[in-house]
Amino acid sequence: MNKYILDSIKNNTKTVFLKMSVPQKKALTLMIKRIFQTGSGILQHLGDGSKQLPKTIAQKFSRHLGNLDLLNPVESFSDRQILKYLPKDGVIAYDLTDIAKPTAKKIENMTMAFDGSQRRKGRGFFVHGVGFGNLLWRLRMHDNTRHCLPQIRKEILTKLIKLTKMRNPIFALDRGNDDRKLFEFLSEKSTRFIVRLKCDRHVIFSETGETKRVDQIQTGRYKVLISKDGTEQRKTPEYCSYQLVIFQKQKSKKSPIRLLISNNLDPENELTNKQIINLYLQRWGVENSFKQIKSTLNLEDIRVLKFKKFQNFVSLLHFCSLLNELLLARVQENIKIFQNISLTKIFYEYKKFLKRYTLTINSHSFFRFLQKIFPTFSVYRKKPKTQSQPSLFQFLHEKLRTF
Repeated sequence: MNKYILDSIKNNTKTVFLKMSVPQKKALTLMIKRIFQTGSGILQHLGDGSKQLPKTIAQKFSRHLGNLDLLNPVESFSDRQILKYLPKDGVIAYDLTDIAKPTAKKIENMTMAFDGSQRRKGRGFFVHGVGFGNLLWRLRMHDNTRHCLPQIRKEILTKLIKLTKMRNPIFALDRGNDDRKLFEFLSEKSTRFIVRLKCDRHVIFSETGETKRVDQIQTGRYKVLISKDGTEQRKTPEYCSYQLVIFQKQKSKKSPIRLLISNNLDPENELTNKQIINLYLQRWGVENSFKQIKSTLNLEDIRVLKFKKFQNFVSLLHFCSLLNELLLARVQENIKIFQNISLTKIFYEYKKFLKRYTLTINSHSFFRFLQKIFPTFSVYRKKPKTQSQPSLFQFLHEKLRTF
């Protein structure tokens, strides 16, 4: 069991560390093992348990993080792995999260971000995230000194639309992405999408030409138009057509969910409003991925000063999160057929862990399980004995015995 987990980590890191030097590979391999053991985002904590001083190990980790580019290799790895699980008509979620650093003052390129846990603005970074189910597809920090948020969003979506063209997925976006230019961009790409609207979004009814705010519209499904340039004062304004879905549960006091969907999502109106809402709610998987990487991998505890090192550390944690999810997926698939003995042993040890701590099967508890068993790993591999080179005395001794 121990050997299988270590070999799984080693084999998956080969493609990511392909163009690195031997010292860089050794340092990052040690970092990954220590991340699985401690789940810490502090370099000095990752250096604990070594023969050298933790501060010396942390300095070595910091130096290597500043000389690497982990973003592209990790994103290529996630593309290869997640495309294996993405079905036709799957739902891909895009959302923004934050890394709150309220007490930090010297970190490079830091900006003001909205802290979701505190529900207020504070110092930190925006992070672009894309997920499918519980698999985190993208985790890219936003550099506010070089790009604006819509530019990076467009770059990420363009790449994913091209990769997933044959699967014809549905892109689900939260109300923070209520942007008419985004709607127009996705429509030009013939992409199916669902976007939650803010309450102050104005739409035009296709049948009557009446303009209304969406919070003034009753529940139902409507064909609507949205102006391309944001104004209707020109002589010949241009519009894009969409469908508006407003849904509210019966006897619910909460405000209704207002969704804008593309025309090619359900052109024949075969889906009910509730089914469209359920498609949109599948984007909650990316929220769980953000929670997992913040709670179990301590994303917000990262302590480096340079932006490049920060992004590389975030990419490394993203990679560890993917390894955790992929290993859990293999364990669950193996239970159906009982083909791999090592995976079966992992599952039964995991079930014992869940029973002891009263937890359920999910990525959070599986990572805690790996943290529990990692310090006890001791893998003994049989190595062939190396034959020593025979000396001249041994050669003469054997010759004399033959006479």
